[in-house]
Amino acid sequence: MTFYPWDMLYHRDESILKQIVEQGFAKGFSGVKEPYPLAIDEHTVGEAMSADSRLFRIKFGTLTPLSGKSKKTEAVFATSKLTRIK
Repeated sequence: MTFYPWDMLYHRDESILKQIVEQGFAKGFSGVKEPYPLAIDEHTVGEAMSADSRLFRIKFGTLTPLSGKSKKTEAVFATSKLTRIK
């Protein structure tokens, strides 16, 4: 099985990557415990490793920090709406 970093799976603008890091990862792992809406600009993404090179329009929804036995955030869960455009 092969795993790729999340930012290698899709092509997207650097400004969007910055928003995802700041609002998703930095805030999501900051100790916030409640779900919160993501204010990431709606944008187009393209599959980076697919022979089909499909394009999608993506609108992020809510991020929920997930904690384990340690009570620290161990993962985050984000919702989004993808619409295929090609």
